[in-house]
Amino acid sequence: MPRPLLVATAVLLTALLLGPAVASATPPCPNVQYSVAYASPLCVVSVLPPTHGWPYARLWWPEVWNGSWNLSSGAGIDRASDHLDRDASSVEPLTALDRDRDGNLSAGDVLTMWSPGGCGGSLPLYTGTNRTSLNSFAYLLLTDGNVQSCGAGPPDLVTPAIEVIVVASAFAIATVVVVLLWRRVPRS
Repeated sequence: MPRPLLVATAVLLTALLLGPAVASATPPCPNVQYSVAYASPLCVVSVLPPTHGWPYARLWWPEVWNGSWNLSSGAGIDRASDHLDRDASSVEPLTALDRDRDGNLSAGDVLTMWSPGGCGGSLPLYTGTNRTSLNSFAYLLLTDGNVQSCGAGPPDLVTPAIEVIVVASAFAIATVVVVLLWRRVPRS
């Protein structure tokens, strides 16, 4: 077997061995990382790092107080920037506090929802230029004590050094297997 074919076979074998491990790696971080706490009568969503700036002017949420909204027509959907830097109340039950005043939903900001009965349900967030052209962005689960964060899980035990060792070992094993099989094939 020619040397380039030998290397190609070893690379293919390595990819087949490591493919399932790579595919089952840590899932991507959610668009918005957050924690939820209930401080009667408010359900408070604190935005956590590394959430990066999402412009409030392009961020939309349903009018949670009227109980129904229609995403395709935009009925019952409000622009988040219309509810900035005010306290939530029975009159305006969903607001955002832009703590760093950068105009974006980012780490350190707080969403507050008037909810005398406690936190519950979910809050869908959408992005778009207007209320009739929205895309799904995030779906916040409003349960007291809930934390959605890449840093909320156990520490990542797979460091870059371990990844290099695993890939190199898999390649070496695949190469040995190919060489052993190549030597067993009778030559004509």
